[in-house]
Amino acid sequence: MLNGGTKYIKSHSQTSQARSFLWTLLLPAAATVTTDVWIYTFTLSSNYNLILGAQTIINVSGAFLDGFFSAFESGDAVPNGPKTEAVHLVAGEMRTFGLSTFTSWSGMINIAAGMGFARSNVLVGLAYILMCIGCGCVAHGLGSDLAQFISAPSSILDSTTNIPYNPVPRAHKILDLWLAGMTIYILTTYVYIEMTEPYQKFWAEKSPSNQLVASVIFAVGGAYTGNIVSKLSPKNAQIPIGTVLCNTTFSLLSLSMNFLRGINPLWSESLLLRAFSINFCGSASVFSRHISGLSLLYSKSSKGRLVILNVMVNLILAATVYWIALEVEILLHKAESNVDSMKNSDTDNR
Repeated sequence: MLNGGTKYIKSHSQTSQARSFLWTLLLPAAATVTTDVWIYTFTLSSNYNLILGAQTIINVSGAFLDGFFSAFESGDAVPNGPKTEAVHLVAGEMRTFGLSTFTSWSGMINIAAGMGFARSNVLVGLAYILMCIGCGCVAHGLGSDLAQFISAPSSILDSTTNIPYNPVPRAHKILDLWLAGMTIYILTTYVYIEMTEPYQKFWAEKSPSNQLVASVIFAVGGAYTGNIVSKLSPKNAQIPIGTVLCNTTFSLLSLSMNFLRGINPLWSESLLLRAFSINFCGSASVFSRHISGLSLLYSKSSKGRLVILNVMVNLILAATVYWIALEVEILLHKAESNVDSMKNSDTDNR
């Protein structure tokens, strides 16, 4: 933060609309490629502990990054050169579209439901939700502290003239390289999937490249939708109602795939249903936004009361969705058992 408590302000003219539009498209796409292809590939052994660990690391690391970028976006952390100026310029888009897609409140609920069902203990899943929120809050604070630690204590000076200089032009060049790098990353991943389709198994085994395209499109739409809904909070609301609405609504909608699979296993072949339930709902329900809201409430004068109120509201709604998710897990398990029984019966008849 600058001397006297004045925050570093970003001029709206510093980022063009074209660049901003590219960020809003490429950030969700890059996040989807990372979670749906590379992280999923590394946990492809169906080892539940690996999947659980991956989802937990994604959400907690996303909270850490949200704390880091929020400090630069709010002006609490002051850029000390072109690189940190680039971070400052893109912080809003990164939090709104990148980290909203990378982290997932609905993913956390679904993992918790799977844990509760696998261990036949409802409290296990609830404990996991509480652990994720607690670790996320700590990680968010550490990210904010890191941003302020590396930020400039005063105005930026040119080393040759010892006068303030403008790092924005060089920062834009760095951002252009970042955009180009994300584009290459996304296209390279698509080419990799096209080349390895006969050998790799992804969510949609018959057409993984089509699934990736659908996932990216739905993730971008989910990020936009979540951003719009999260802004619906009344001005006098004591807690972020929009975020609560996002996380509850889209966590419920994310259960659609398992619910329909429980009715008819053929729904598992639907690319659009998978993209909607996993990518759209995952992007629209944001774990990092909830943690950021808790941090913001904590910084207010009545921090204790508001934080407790926000946590209680979210926990009650999360527990409700968690209970519904458990029922869906039971329905899905019965359907899968029936399919296995029919297959075994056919085998015996032959």
